[in-house]
Amino acid sequence: MTYNQIPKAQGLYHPEFEHDACGIGLYAHLKGLATHDIVKQGLNMLCQLDHRGGQGSDPLTGDGAGLMVQIPDEYFRLACPEMNLPAKGRYGVGMLFFSNNDDERNEIEARLNAFIEQEGQTLLGWRTVPVDVTKIGEVGKETCPTIRQVFIGASVEMTDDLAFERKLFIIRKQAENWARERGNRFYFASLSSATIVYKGLLTPEQVDAFILTFNRSLSFRLSL
Repeated sequence: MTYNQIPKAQGLYHPEFEHDACGIGLYAHLKGLATHDIVKQGLNMLCQLDHRGGQGSDPLTGDGAGLMVQIPDEYFRLACPEMNLPAKGRYGVGMLFFSNNDDERNEIEARLNAFIEQEGQTLLGWRTVPVDVTKIGEVGKETCPTIRQVFIGASVEMTDDLAFERKLFIIRKQAENWARERGNRFYFASLSSATIVYKGLLTPEQVDAFILTFNRSLSFRLSL
């Protein structure tokens, strides 16, 4: 078989599912063990995919790189004990990018809080994501958003995990549609009770340095 030929169907593989990809990787424990080493290995793997953060005129500003990880429950319990987080899986976390206009951000957050209440879920709190802007390029610094996390608790009646995920999706879409109609600017990187996305206008090497969460020696799984 030459380098440009597609293998024949065999086992779980079928050629009809072949498609182009821009460069992703997966690092996980086969038995589901959560360790900080998995995160470190994932960050190292990300740095091998340097085309995922291509640079332009500013070599220190990438066109985007990041990680998707399972909700770091242990980390959040230590980082924000005042929220009294419920059991793992019983709360969702949203990763949001806002403009640096505090009035606009406060308006959007207030509206999102209203949507959470309207959908019968519980607002547990908001948290600003710790970052180090000195570790990124000049273009990245100029456009760096305010990065915030919203924590949403599942209602007592919400006993099905997938139903809760759908409810979070509804909350997200309502907020996005409301903002679009008003011309407000914000972006959901993720909103889920299972996973969270950490990303930015970064090169692969800057992800670890910019997002200070990854510097903590805490256990959470990684799916990149």
